[in-house]
Amino acid sequence: MSSSDASTLGYHSRWADAAKAKSDSTIEWSPVEAALLTGRGPSMQEGREIPAGGCVGEARRRLADGVPELPTMEGAPVFVDGSGASVSAIAEHLASGSYQRMVNDSRVMKSFAEWRTCMEGKGFHYASPQNANDDPRWSGDVASEEEIATATADVACKQQTDLVSTMATVETAYQQRELEANAEVLAKVKDAIDIKIKNAQSVLAGG
Repeated sequence: MSSSDASTLGYHSRWADAAKAKSDSTIEWSPVEAALLTGRGPSMQEGREIPAGGCVGEARRRLADGVPELPTMEGAPVFVDGSGASVSAIAEHLASGSYQRMVNDSRVMKSFAEWRTCMEGKGFHYASPQNANDDPRWSGDVASEEEIATATADVACKQQTDLVSTMATVETAYQQRELEANAEVLAKVKDAIDIKIKNAQSVLAGG
């Protein structure tokens, strides 16, 4: 978040607002279209058989064609992507673990303490930047004067304490360790993604 965004948008994001506007204009499918997409309805439509799971199910199967079952990792969630292929959220699990280690790192905690002191000096009391960002008072569609004042102070204190740079440096180090320790598993994840991309390109090309 930049100083200029904080001074006009508070903790609101121009990109999030745009995404919300797009989601508010979501297409509403007719019953026939919904049945074709999901397969929840008649098994035939205009003399043609509807594939299991509808068009969505068929698309997932086409994308998953030839994708090997990925290995699981202790603590990582495992789910089914709809095609019957087991997918483990390994990368997300590793990223989450790196983030948690970062926020509990002594160097980051020291920067948090410096940030809190800075914010208190400006009249704002939050345990962490995340708490300031997630204040329920900022849930309105438009940033209030108080939100803008808080966000502006937040950015200034982050700059004063070099908090963002510290967090990025520490988290990058933890992520690098995870990459090195899990190189073999992550290579398999990349191979699976590459196959899905090639499948998607083939479908788009009419294959």
